[in-house]
Amino acid sequence: FGNGDNQLGLQILRIWVDSDSNQWYKEVATAKAAIAKGAIAFATPWNPPSNLCETFYKNGVASKRLKHDKYYEYAVHLNNFVTYMKNNGVDLYAISCANEPDYGHDWTWWTESELYNFVRYYAQHINCRVIAPESFSYQKSFSDAILNDSKALANVEIIGTHLYGTQYKNFAYPLFQQKGAGKQ
Repeated sequence: FGNGDNQLGLQILRIWVDSDSNQWYKEVATAKAAIAKGAIAFATPWNPPSNLCETFYKNGVASKRLKHDKYYEYAVHLNNFVTYMKNNGVDLYAISCANEPDYGHDWTWWTESELYNFVRYYAQHINCRVIAPESFSYQKSFSDAILNDSKALANVEIIGTHLYGTQYKNFAYPLFQQKGAGKQ
């Protein structure tokens, strides 16, 4: 860890929020070790608990999504993870709402409006910095709705994204520069 001589350059650890709270203990030791070496740790879920999900068909393939009437329960689930980690000696830097909501290969799909609605109306129930949207390939349209709504933006501290397949020339994000003051 660290960026000094003979160090790996690692300063951030991303841990998994298992949909099964009985498995959360598996992330504690690694997170504690990383933090002890000066890293920050943040968490990302791939799936909500199965009782909060439903099956739908995307492009003819059975897929899963968070039931629209279970957003509050999902926010509680994420907050419970934050609390569990804190009670076990891990003060998370942040928690994401979803891993790659626009990809959902083996995990939960989200539309732009679903993720926006979750962030806008439910993310304030999470007692930690919130990361959203964590798009698969820097689809700015997933962030635009959040950035264009002051109440949604107030519930997010970090506009997160993945850069898979994104060309450097597409990295600039004028809307974030315009409206993301104070956000990472």
